[in-house]
Amino acid sequence: KDASTDPDVVRAWWGRWPTAQIGLATGPGSRLWVLDSDVKNGVNGEQELDRLTATHGCLPECPTVRTPTGGWHRYFAYPTDIAIRNSASRIAPGLDVRGDGGYVILPPSTGYEWAEFDDLVPPPAPAWLVALVVANERTDTAGAATSIAIGTIPNGRRNDMLARLAGTMRRTGMPREAIEAALWETNRQRCSPPLDQLEIGRIAASISRYEPDQVTVALVEGWAAEMFGSSESDEPQAPDSIGDPGQFPDALLHVPGTVGALCEYINRTSFKRQPVLALAAALPAFGALIGRKVETITRGRSNLYTLGVCKSGGGKERARQGIKEVFVAAGADSYLGPEDLASESGMMAVLVRQPSSLFQLDEVGRMLRAINDPKAGAHLTGIVSAWLKLYSNAASVYKGKAYADPDKNPVIVQPNVCVYGTTVPESLWEALGGESAHNGFLARMLIFVSGDHNPPRQVPEPMIPPGALVERVRWWHQQACGAGNLASNHPSPRVVTRTAEAEAIMADLDGLVRGEMAAMAGDRLESLWTRTELQADQLSLIYACSRDNVAPTIDAEAARWAVDLAVYQTRRLLWECRRFVAENQTESDSKRVLRLIEDAGEAGITQYALTRATQWIRGRQRERTEILLGLKEGGLIRAERRGTATKPADVWVAPAATKRLRVVQ
Repeated sequence: KDASTDPDVVRAWWGRWPTAQIGLATGPGSRLWVLDSDVKNGVNGEQELDRLTATHGCLPECPTVRTPTGGWHRYFAYPTDIAIRNSASRIAPGLDVRGDGGYVILPPSTGYEWAEFDDLVPPPAPAWLVALVVANERTDTAGAATSIAIGTIPNGRRNDMLARLAGTMRRTGMPREAIEAALWETNRQRCSPPLDQLEIGRIAASISRYEPDQVTVALVEGWAAEMFGSSESDEPQAPDSIGDPGQFPDALLHVPGTVGALCEYINRTSFKRQPVLALAAALPAFGALIGRKVETITRGRSNLYTLGVCKSGGGKERARQGIKEVFVAAGADSYLGPEDLASESGMMAVLVRQPSSLFQLDEVGRMLRAINDPKAGAHLTGIVSAWLKLYSNAASVYKGKAYADPDKNPVIVQPNVCVYGTTVPESLWEALGGESAHNGFLARMLIFVSGDHNPPRQVPEPMIPPGALVERVRWWHQQACGAGNLASNHPSPRVVTRTAEAEAIMADLDGLVRGEMAAMAGDRLESLWTRTELQADQLSLIYACSRDNVAPTIDAEAARWAVDLAVYQTRRLLWECRRFVAENQTESDSKRVLRLIEDAGEAGITQYALTRATQWIRGRQRERTEILLGLKEGGLIRAERRGTATKPADVWVAPAATKRLRVVQ
């Protein structure tokens, strides 16, 4: 209050105290206020400011002074409609405010120097920062205790007190983002225990719905309890229907006979051993070899679609190469279809000549993305549609599209299409939208995710297929599709029977599938269970024929392996679809945030870390809060208060991320 702008007074002061420091009065008179970050006595205001800006947004460029203790003075324009008062460490430890009635020391006073000045004009402070300052200095006009800024807000009063504080800020015209930022800091420092951020977002959103002149009425009439509910601690529980099934079970990697020998050859001759991908490649390869020659009692065939998923450089190429080496050595290369598909008609031309074919496709995710592009031509978009129809007509007759030229109309009797595709995870899931889950495409796929995306290198054995393996493949290649000269055109496959024990296992699977679908009733992913029984039937046929090519029988061993694999694959598909497949951009953003929380595991992820990891979110604070609120209300995440080496931290945890389901329950 003793500051002066009178030149004569200032000259008199200099004459009397020539070595004095230069003080600047802050507040309405100078139209300036200063944010002072102290770095002393074990408190680092700069670190606290970094945390605030990571959460709420960066500060604008402003005149900045370096202080003797290593702190900083940041100068902002004084607002015309809000009073900025002095405070010490109220908005955060080590962050002081110099406003109305305060002063700061200016350069070139000893120990003070400009770090940023030039021609910078002090800008207005961002709304969130002003809101923090106001939230920690004002009292509430409806009669709330002034201790909100300096005392503890106990359980039972948190929602009401924060709603009143939000109302105080809203009456000045502050936007939702600024109110939420201020509430979060007050909650973090004063509430015992603090509310989670979603609850803070709800309070800010609800208060912000009202125009400034409506807020007082809402608070006085007690609408806060109606807005936020009566309970502060109720949390929805995560649903049990979809959980992470974990890595591929080792027990399912072992298939006796031809399939096992194929896997062993691939693994021994690989620079990087990928046993899960070896099995993913061997199953459809053997399925193509025995296609149209055998079937189950329910007319199940061996036409499998598998996908091997592994990151770049993980060694996913070797399985495809090994299959080709064995088939060529056995003279069975006629089953090997092209390794890229340019059009539906090109694929059909292959199947007309060789109805049982294996398509080994690299970077299938990239191909699917091109097919699903709205601008893709009809020659590409028809590929997936044809795959769906061919899969369902393996024991029947497939008639393709009708053309004016009858010679171009494909007719394929009992097509046995087998597919093994490889892709990196991101490419696959970016290519598949929600429609893939609805139209049955994903339900037909067996997805094999590598358990180690970067295994250690090994010294491979010579890439010469073993004679015994070559002979087993050649034996199946030479088998006819039935009796008679026309068997290749009109197959009459041998029926592989089941034992009573195998029938019982398949019956149990039917009950399991019905129960799972009932539990997921109304969920759009429910349809992924519809093919599980068919896949178990197909897999049991492959297991039996791999083990005994002369007199195959589906016994309890074959049925159990097939059921375990089919159920695991469905659970894996459900888990991956829930994490990645989205109908629109909003859902995609939500799932991306959920994956960050899930990947943090039981330790969870702090709000600070999550904010830094989600800077890509449009609208930042508001959209991030809405995403978290939706995930919490859906029971997919929960907020927890965890102790750390320094102070408690708020973390987000995804319950489903720590849950592991058995392969078969």
